Amino acid sequence: MSSGVFITQSATISYIAVNVKKGRSLASGLYYMGYYTGGTLGAWLGGIAYARGQWSLTVWLLLFVQVLALLIASFGMIKTTVRAK
Repeated sequence: MSSGVFITQSATISYIAVNVKKGRSLASGLYYMGYYTGGTLGAWLGGIAYARGQWSLTVWLLLFVQVLALLIASFGMIKTTVRAK
């Protein structure tokens, strides 16, 4: 999980640098806000999952989050082309 987090973080920052032309600092700031909010919520939910269902519920939560992240990356990080008017 931790290796995936660091690889994804560097890939996302590179994606922002290449694909965002206006408001790059805003896009980067929004990304970091989501990153740290997600980390906080993930730790909190992971603790709740472990307290209620031990490791089995914790593993299911991690699998759910990974599938959700894969779906977001698959559909949300599609490079689009801008056509001149």
